[in-house]
Amino acid sequence: MVIKISTFKFDTSVFDDMFTAMFKTEIDGKEHGFDLCSDYKDIIYSENSCSGTECELFPKKKCNDERSKLVGNFHTHPDKIEFPSFGDLTNAYYEKIVCIGNDNLNCFIRKTPYDLKIHKEIYINHEKYEPEDESLEKYIDKTKHADEIIKTIKKYFDIYGVELNKYTKKIEISNRHIEKR
Repeated sequence: MVIKISTFKFDTSVFDDMFTAMFKTEIDGKEHGFDLCSDYKDIIYSENSCSGTECELFPKKKCNDERSKLVGNFHTHPDKIEFPSFGDLTNAYYEKIVCIGNDNLNCFIRKTPYDLKIHKEIYINHEKYEPEDESLEKYIDKTKHADEIIKTIKKYFDIYGVELNKYTKKIEISNRHIEKR
């Protein structure tokens, strides 16, 4: 079965994998994730799962089937921060999609065709606010630059919330808006 978000068709098993990863994060406190690949029928599936510190570097960033293409990634945020980092947004802008799971599941999808100038703008903010020389443990508070992240999200990404209806067991998609804290 397929669920459509924006112009993308997701195999429902992808959402099972996302909710499972979110549950694992609740249990072990580690980041879990995987690449999102689009097959020759343009249906998105999950591949190259990772957990813990290997997710910080992220999975393979490529799809195993040469007919498939990488369109993004999913990962959890054990720190419960609901929005992506500039690093996440840099990748999402290039690849098209990043889905973040914590207490909620949100997918951030690029609004417009790829533009190198915009990609560089997001990357510069990544370098400015999230320097590579700081360890992840030392890197403290994404909320310090939350306004800049929110501004970037509103400008370049659409946000879709994904929920599993507890009664019908069906996936429900909603268009979300991020507000200032």
